[in-house]
Amino acid sequence: MSLPSRILCFYLDGFKSMTVGRTLWLLIILKLLVLFAVLKPFFFPNQLDKAATSAHEKGIHVANELISRTPDRAEHTRPAARPQAGSFPGGNPQ
Repeated sequence: MSLPSRILCFYLDGFKSMTVGRTLWLLIILKLLVLFAVLKPFFFPNQLDKAATSAHEKGIHVANELISRTPDRAEHTRPAARPQAGSFPGGNPQ
């Protein structure tokens, strides 16, 4: 018996002998089904399909959104700190 088939048999045997775990897996699968199949279309509509139709237009739209949402770099940069005296190995540069 090969390694993949032994691993598959190991997991199948484990799932067959479950009692409480089977119910918990059923609840997990039901929860994921509700999250992705029911809630996603209502709360997370596909904005990209509304904004553009072709792949080229979608690319332009994404690029424009990324550029427009980028904060202004001048507001978020600090001026470079001046080195203190004696911080260079050869002494303080003039």
